Amino acid sequence: MKVLSLIIAAGLLALANADDCPPLWTKLDGTCFRYFGFPRSMRIAERVCAQFTNSSDSGQTAVAHLASISSEVQNTFLYNLVESISLELPPPPVWIGLNDIAKEGLFTWPDGTPFLYKNWARGSPNNYGNSDCVAMPAEQPGAVWFCVPCGEEFSYICSMPADPAPETPGAMVPNQTRL
Repeated sequence: MKVLSLIIAAGLLALANADDCPPLWTKLDGTCFRYFGFPRSMRIAERVCAQFTNSSDSGQTAVAHLASISSEVQNTFLYNLVESISLELPPPPVWIGLNDIAKEGLFTWPDGTPFLYKNWARGSPNNYGNSDCVAMPAEQPGAVWFCVPCGEEFSYICSMPADPAPETPGAMVPNQTRL
């Protein structure tokens, strides 16, 4: 019964978002999100996300990445999305795109979103066991973030712009914040 409900819900979401987001993606403000419940390492999850694109009427195309979170509203929305779709209760942690792989302590989002909003769990960020990637434990209210090794396998959330804007030179240069 739960599977049938999920299929119906996915169909309704696809119809509701048909003009702005690809099928099975959910829109919040100007961003499309999709939850993937099959565990992957962070790097593989990012590769899976990058296989999805969204095109605008003007011919611009956006590529998906692991989700960037720029506000408490987005963070809460993603927490609720995972909790409502996951087949496991409580849901397992999910990868988001934040990481400091390129330089320790310099966290960036894979799509270049400015790293302004933070929702760290107590004790994070840290580099315990070479923990360069960030996950969100969906079972915790507030959906705080924690650092984990990138080789762990978690479910994940991808995101992309709902309406790709024309690219300008240097538009995809990551905005970085040092902690």
